[in-house]
Amino acid sequence: MSRESSIKLHRIYDDRFNAEVFFAHNCSHEEIAELLNKHLKTKNIVFDEWKQMSGGTATIENQGRIKYVIWVREKKAFYTIVHECFHLTWRIFHDRFINCDFDNQEAFAYCQDFWIRTLWRIVNGQKQAWRVKPC
Repeated sequence: MSRESSIKLHRIYDDRFNAEVFFAHNCSHEEIAELLNKHLKTKNIVFDEWKQMSGGTATIENQGRIKYVIWVREKKAFYTIVHECFHLTWRIFHDRFINCDFDNQEAFAYCQDFWIRTLWRIVNGQKQAWRVKPC
């Protein structure tokens, strides 16, 4: 089995915020870019800025829709997942014009908790079939 075929790109959809998120772990920044380019039928996704990082979060536009990407270099890097879920939640709120302030802190915390739990379940092989779809 080739290295590329052993890396899984997960598509997660959060219907509360109408957010489509792609997640990959245990791979390099080049490998996730290659998987996304193949899946989204494009050639312009490059994550060179992630070269020295242990993870990353990005917003990409594809076919007129905003999509989000979370990448974690190591297989089970819990603290990196938590860190990147903060960035993801901030991006989701920002793109929907929801202030990240005192009044919205509870909604922010619940959203971040959802993403941490979802990604950690994927990493540990406990997918939630109703939210996670293979690419």
